[in-house]
Amino acid sequence: MDLKYCSVKTNTVAWQIATEAHKGQLYGSKPYIEHIGKVRSKVLTLIADKSPEYKDLHMSLLDDIACLHDVLEDSDFTVKQIESRLTCDNWDIHVIIDALEAITKRKGESRSEYIKRCSFNPLAWLVKVADTLSNLECSIISCEPQRVFKYTKQLNRLHAEKYN
Repeated sequence: MDLKYCSVKTNTVAWQIATEAHKGQLYGSKPYIEHIGKVRSKVLTLIADKSPEYKDLHMSLLDDIACLHDVLEDSDFTVKQIESRLTCDNWDIHVIIDALEAITKRKGESRSEYIKRCSFNPLAWLVKVADTLSNLECSIISCEPQRVFKYTKQLNRLHAEKYN
């Protein structure tokens, strides 16, 4: 996949969109935007051992996708609104939107169909793994065994779809 580097400004815009989209929402007892920050951090961890060229090429796109990963599913923002606010090259916007559409669960879609669809997009897959790890960690810390089981199973499914 030949992706161009997106400007740093886009990351700021993506964070602003996420902040607006999740305003007033909670993740447990904390502001939802804290979950978004944790997912961004996990993405960095997941690509830490990659080559500098890989990181330069993908980090900005992955950061945008991490910021925006729940916006379409959990707010009234539309694809067109996101597209109109991002400031990178047209090609990069389409890469970001494709990943966001892949990572957004559709109404009526089964969990297994969703995971399979998400796994076809490598950028969406990586952000979904980071999201799942963040959810799993939070579930462990808050002693919620059902959620621990749910996210452990989801992580296994993501890896099975990717590597089988």
